[in-house]
Amino acid sequence: MTVPYHDGADDQLELRDYLAVIRRRKGVIALVTLLTVAAAVAYSLLQTPIYRASTEVLIQKSASQNALNPTQQQTPQAIEQEIQTEIQIIRSAMIEDAVREELGYVPEVSVAAKGDTQVLAISATDTSAAAAARKANAYAEVYVEQRRQGTSDDLLTAAGKLQEELDRFATDLATAQDRVDELNGQLVAAPPEQQADLTAQRDEATAAVERLRESTDARRLSLLEQIDRLQLEATLNESRGARIVSQAEAPENPSSPKPVRNAAIAVVLGILLGIGAAFLRDHLDDSVRTKDDLELVTGGLSTLGLIPAVDAWRDRKTAVLESVEHPNGSPAEAYRGVRTSLQFLGIEQDLRTIQFTSANAGEGKTTTSSNVAVALARAGHTVLLVDCDLRRPRLHQFFGLDNSDGFTSILLGEKTRADTIVKIADVPRLAVLPSGPPPPAPSELLSTKAAREEIEGLTRFFDYVILDSPPLLPVADSIVLAGYADAVVLVASARSTTKRSIHRAVELLQQVNAPVAGTILNGVAPQDSYAYGGYGYVYEAKKA
Repeated sequence: MTVPYHDGADDQLELRDYLAVIRRRKGVIALVTLLTVAAAVAYSLLQTPIYRASTEVLIQKSASQNALNPTQQQTPQAIEQEIQTEIQIIRSAMIEDAVREELGYVPEVSVAAKGDTQVLAISATDTSAAAAARKANAYAEVYVEQRRQGTSDDLLTAAGKLQEELDRFATDLATAQDRVDELNGQLVAAPPEQQADLTAQRDEATAAVERLRESTDARRLSLLEQIDRLQLEATLNESRGARIVSQAEAPENPSSPKPVRNAAIAVVLGILLGIGAAFLRDHLDDSVRTKDDLELVTGGLSTLGLIPAVDAWRDRKTAVLESVEHPNGSPAEAYRGVRTSLQFLGIEQDLRTIQFTSANAGEGKTTTSSNVAVALARAGHTVLLVDCDLRRPRLHQFFGLDNSDGFTSILLGEKTRADTIVKIADVPRLAVLPSGPPPPAPSELLSTKAAREEIEGLTRFFDYVILDSPPLLPVADSIVLAGYADAVVLVASARSTTKRSIHRAVELLQQVNAPVAGTILNGVAPQDSYAYGGYGYVYEAKKA
């Protein structure tokens, strides 16, 4: 039966899955955050400092309103409208022309109301702190002077309108009085029969004059007071439309850039970008990371063991036998767990010849087979470890053996078992058969009847024969050897072996009906494994 390929992505991800990705890719998140912060700080430091200075100007209601109605309260809407009007005046061509005449140029300024007050902030920026303050102050002073001149004109205009109204009252009264005088003149020259009628007209005109005088007296007095007040305000020019309440000073610190603020923003942005990069990388990552990944891609094959990562394994050229050098460490205990799993499998079936292979080179099959062989030997079994990797043999390095003679020497009839099998002094009951000189055609040599008979014959002298075989995907050697084994163990390396390669390796083994017993995952990170620390084991290898 062919195992369908599954990339390990669940249809529904839970919160713990997201947290696992963040924990697993915390290095990516940290790197992206660090780069983002470094870029933000570098950009800030490379920018030219810009200083910002502001002058505050108080806007008051118009001088004429202030003089004519000193107790009148303006509505919030009226105040807001007046503030917006003043902002437009400050930005008008009239003020710009006056500023240009004063400074020789028009600086770029911003104008904004300070909250709900009638105070406007006129701000200017420059690479020089003093220049920024000078620009803001000059612009405000020109504006205030223009408003002062406008205030005087406003006062005089209002006074003129009031005087016109007062003049109309005087004209109306004079006209009415002229009518009385005219009737008096007519009455003197009129014959007796007309005097009664003219007297009545004169009395009526006189009454009209008195009525007009009485009706306008209060208004005329009010107008006289207002005119006097306006003229006084215009003379003293105290009631101004705007005045500076705070002069701009040269700022000590630039307004931009702000490295600290930018760095803080970059931290938040970097974390968000880092999380995004972490999920993207995790999505594109086809490597096997956990036991669940391995079982899913192999179609449910049992995981015989999870081997913790060892620092020394980072150097592929170094052969480290953890079960010998650190027998109490977590990796040695993990290999003993593999031994126990294989022993349980041997209860139901004859399990004498066990082949260890992997999908590709460098995934730890030789390290695994060597350590499992040591674990079996220390459990009281006689074990022969055979290096069947005739192309790139490495088994002899783990035990410090000479590889000039070995398995190929026996198959070619050049040496006998007694000449090539080496007993390991440090590990009683363990013997090693090196590969020997590399043959020209390894697959053909392993396919011979002599190779089958030799492997089968070795089982008569040992409880277990462990075959360290080449990787499955590059060459066909392991497929041939699978026909001689009672059990095949597929070794993978966490974060190195890809799911596609494992899937293809399982397919190849299934095509020849190989007795696949299960898998072993090497180099498992602590957060992806089941720790042994709870049982008192100490991983000494990392301290060595």
